[in-house]
Amino acid sequence: MTEKFENEKRAEQFVKAHFRDIMFEELPPNFPSMRNLKIQNEKLLRMIRSEKDSGTMLVARSIKKSRKEVGQRAARIGQQIRKVDHLFEKACKEFFRAKQPKMTNAWIQEWKAGFNKTFDARVRETKALAAKEITKMKTTGEFPPHK
Repeated sequence: MTEKFENEKRAEQFVKAHFRDIMFEELPPNFPSMRNLKIQNEKLLRMIRSEKDSGTMLVARSIKKSRKEVGQRAARIGQQIRKVDHLFEKACKEFFRAKQPKMTNAWIQEWKAGFNKTFDARVRETKALAAKEITKMKTTGEFPPHK
């Protein structure tokens, strides 16, 4: 896995996790498992942001060991992503069924597919916009003031 691919994948994962964070804030207060969803998503954000085990630091160690650590880190992040997705799906089912007890699994799967399609489209749009802004800043040399 190349470093460029790793950084690109990491950026996409970060944007998705950040979008989930924003989305969780917008959900109704009676949404099930909200506290656990927020905790697990924050854990995911910390894992993605963490540099200490990213494998990109230059240290005197073997390439094989570094690649192994990068792979293990990617596996841990992937597992956490699946955990957050599973918790969100479970909470949505619980929320929908509380409103309408006769809700079918087929309808929930259809809703989930539409939601994921829209969510992924928004992530791609945001990534494209961010890449455009970064390129503009690099070419003009104008960076926004640091807070």
